[in-house]
Amino acid sequence: MDRSIHPSRRTMALLAALTGLLLLPFIHKAFHIDDPVYLWVARQIRSHPLDFFGFQANWYGHLMPMAEINENPPLVSYYIALASCIAGWGEGALHTAFLLPAMVVVVTTYLLAAELTPRPVAAAMVVLLSPVFLTSSTNLMSDTMMLAFYMGAVLLWHRAVVRESITHAWAGALLATLAALTKYYGITLIPLLALYTVATRHRRGLPLLLPLLLPVALLAGYEALGHHLYGDGLIGHAAHYALQRTPGDAQRLLGRLLSGLAFCGAATIATHLAAPLLWRRRW
Repeated sequence: MDRSIHPSRRTMALLAALTGLLLLPFIHKAFHIDDPVYLWVARQIRSHPLDFFGFQANWYGHLMPMAEINENPPLVSYYIALASCIAGWGEGALHTAFLLPAMVVVVTTYLLAAELTPRPVAAAMVVLLSPVFLTSSTNLMSDTMMLAFYMGAVLLWHRAVVRESITHAWAGALLATLAALTKYYGITLIPLLALYTVATRHRRGLPLLLPLLLPVALLAGYEALGHHLYGDGLIGHAAHYALQRTPGDAQRLLGRLLSGLAFCGAATIATHLAAPLLWRRRW
């Protein structure tokens, strides 16, 4: 049974406007947490666009190469550099520029949900009103922009599988690459989209897997570029850093576990509240 509905442009515009309205009070929020790291890289890009990490900074109390400080790819900083060329370096200007990725996340969620459920507006509102999404959308870090590319890749790949469209598959693979170059967690799209294709189309979906070689090839090239410019692969360095941050004793492990459960609870609160609507009356 086809449960999809035809998406409305008016609804998309209203969802984008509502996203902007909820985030508008925070456009003059001071830069904080890791925002300065992204800003420093953006300033480097303005003067040396092909050498994005080619400088030193004091982040841990002493000067270090930025390639060792920043454990994220530079695409967000390129976006900041572009926005600063247009509107300047002020908090209001840059936070306004970051309204766009947040709007894309909400609207893309609506479009994807319109192909999977009769209640796409509810799905978009769940994302918009999630505490973790609203919080992440008030800074200049990579999470919301990565999610925008991530959702776009999933939407296009879903259409590629449903319509057996190689064009949609290539477009989805490109967005998957951009997601990974925004935040390395975007790499998870590669196995996710491959498994979805095989599970949905079985052998008929195998030709659609070819475009997934695009993010693999481009990320390999990015890793080689890191070796050439900074003497170490940037993805490999980030993975090594993550392994070093793994808690080694029971007390620290318990703290991480409790923190993870707290974040999980905040991120899934809408699911908990809606769960009774999914149960039949007899349950």
